Formats: sequence, C-alpha cells, structure tokens
Amino acid sequence: MRTSAPFLTRVGVAIMSLIGVLGLGFAAADAFADLETPQAIGTIAPWLVLVTSLSALAFLSLRFAPWALALLTAFTIVFGIMEADAGQITRDDPFSGIWVLVLAVALGFLGLNHTRLAGGLLAALGAGQLVALFVDANRDGAGLADLLGSAAGSVVIPILVVAALFLLDSRQQVPVEESRHADAAA
Repeated sequence: MRTSAPFLTRVGVAIMSLIGVLGLGFAAADAFADLETPQAIGTIAPWLVLVTSLSALAFLSLRFAPWALALLTAFTIVFGIMEADAGQITRDDPFSGIWVLVLAVALGFLGLNHTRLAGGLLAALGAGQLVALFVDANRDGAGLADLLGSAAGSVVIPILVVAALFLLDSRQQVPVEESRHADAAA
C-alpha cells in the first residue's frame, strides 16, 4: 500500500541525503589526499555506484526492494557487532562507516514509499552500529565522545534522528487509497 510522503518524511530524506553527500565527500577528499588519483577514483567509484544503485532501488520501490534492504540491514548489524567483538573492524575503520552511510541513504529513499519500514530499519541500523561501537570501545576504554566522533560513529546520530522522523511521520500518514475514498465521500 503506497502512501504519500508527508513533510517530516521529506525532511528525513533531505537530511539523510545531505549526510550522505557530506560523508562520501569527506571520504573522497580523504582518499584523494592519501592515494594517487587513479587509486582514489578506484576506491570511491564503487561506493558511488553502490549508493546510487541502492537508492534507485529504494526510490523506485520495486517489490523486492524492502526485502533486499531489510536483509542488508540485518547482515550489516550482525556483521558489525561480530567484527567489533573480534576486533576486526574498529571505530576508525572507514569501510564500516561508509557502508553504514550508503545503506542509510538508501533506507532514506525507501522512506518515501515505505516510511514505517524504513524508520524501523534505520532505527535498527543505528542501534546496531551503536552496539558495535560500544563493543569495540569496551576493549580500549574509549569514552562516549570518542565513540560518536569516530568515522563509524559520526553517522549514528543522524541515522537515529531520521529514524525518529520517519516513525513519527508514519503514525500520521493516511494511505493514498483511503484518502481518495474519503475525498470521494465528501
């Protein structure tokens, strides 16, 4: 059942898109500063293709898009916590931060058509990332500021804010079909 995208949902999509542009822009600047130009392009291009592809999949709302993004979210949460516990992925690892950002941007676009589902998936993704950061920080005694200021932690708060916007807005949405029937009856 499709619903119209109200104001808070659109604000959430705009926030997630802005965070995506800023985050990937930061990663690109870092790659070009540390690597030769061809290597930097080779590092950034796959992320751009991935965020564009997943966002298009979510925006076009193909039948399998919610399921595919839910599966990727579950995998990301489980993998992130397991890897943090094993010490393989750390707070300063840009890979985990960029992947979570790419997935969050795609979930933001999913919110245009499936607001409640996208809000729930974003909340789970943010909470899972937060748990992984706590697990990783528990090994070396890092504080909360260190957690959220890291490459992987910097996306947690925007993800949770957008999740809250989506979940709040999904409670107020009226399905398009029901609103048409109400308009016809009036």
